[in-house]
Amino acid sequence: MKTIMQLRNERSALCEQAKAVLERNRDPKTGLVSAEGVEQYNRITAQIQQYGDEITRCEQQMEIERQINGDTSPAEASLAPTENGVASNVYTNAFSDMLRGLGNIVEVRDALSVGVDSEGGYTVPDTFEKKLVKGLNDHSVIRRLATVIHTESGMHKIPILVGLPGVNWIDEAAPMPETTMQFDRVTLGAYKLGAILKATNEFLHDTAFDIEDYLADSFGISVGAKEEMAFINGTGVKQPTGLLHDTDGAGIGAVAENNVTFDDVIRLYYSLGAPYRKDAAFLCNEDLLMQLMMLKDGNGARVWKPSMEVGKPDTLLGKPIYTSAAMPELAAGNKVMLFGDFSYYWVALRGKRTMRRLNELYAVEDLTGFQLTQRLDGRLVLKDAMKVMKVRA
Repeated sequence: MKTIMQLRNERSALCEQAKAVLERNRDPKTGLVSAEGVEQYNRITAQIQQYGDEITRCEQQMEIERQINGDTSPAEASLAPTENGVASNVYTNAFSDMLRGLGNIVEVRDALSVGVDSEGGYTVPDTFEKKLVKGLNDHSVIRRLATVIHTESGMHKIPILVGLPGVNWIDEAAPMPETTMQFDRVTLGAYKLGAILKATNEFLHDTAFDIEDYLADSFGISVGAKEEMAFINGTGVKQPTGLLHDTDGAGIGAVAENNVTFDDVIRLYYSLGAPYRKDAAFLCNEDLLMQLMMLKDGNGARVWKPSMEVGKPDTLLGKPIYTSAAMPELAAGNKVMLFGDFSYYWVALRGKRTMRRLNELYAVEDLTGFQLTQRLDGRLVLKDAMKVMKVRA
């Protein structure tokens, strides 16, 4: 039986074949692909889909076995280097040479061939992925609190229990009444998010300049901010569905006037069902947080408490409170504060992120561009787990 890495490598090779078929059978005058070329291309892409389905099945089986064996470590943390594919030292070194424009072009390209995508980019190696994920988590509150899953296919369907089984008192030896559990289904897609970062060639040629750290930090800030905005305010059209979405986001838990009061916060707190308050947290922007810091209960005690431990969030009514620049300002009609269990917001990452070096695009400026691409989606999978405070219009 082939390993997941072997399946991925073979799928990558098929992607290269498919691209070559298009280039080989494209009419230079019309730009159209011949009928024979289309037929070959369709056969190869069908094989690519079969590989993707098999990889998904293998990953699902691994996850089942992981849970059965009692391994509770998060999947995203399992990025230990291996000896094959994009996690190998050979691939990692070649990726670093590609970023700097060093080494033999042919040898570097061959070493990176196992991670090439259909658009000419290369899958980022695990070491770079770790740095980038850390940067994203540092600059995206929702990403830190949400449930993050990885998929290989474009769509991921999540079954959600919408009705608990009926329970009844019954007489001794009487037949047990039957009930049926009802499930809804939430679908997560794979929207494309990309960013381009430019670096001076002078820096790239300076061996003391850590280009990988620079790119990981810079992309972490810019991509993290873009993700955060979508996770909170996303429309669901060509981007994730945000927590503040009118129909698929959090329900209204409290309506406040222009100044948020202690009573408004209490109403929001108890609008959330008790099962979801256990691991709930608040989220707002910093301007509103300043108001909340001044609030007092009926005994004159402040309901906001500063954290006494490094790395621990401040609390409001004993629950963690976070801030995000993506949360709307305190103005009429705006949804200004969320309260709920953020683990019910799911972020689905499709495949791995890819990086592409743009040598010619900015050459006249003596710059080199780097393009990062990833595919993801996000959505609140259980509306009961999140409530929002809205300012009266």
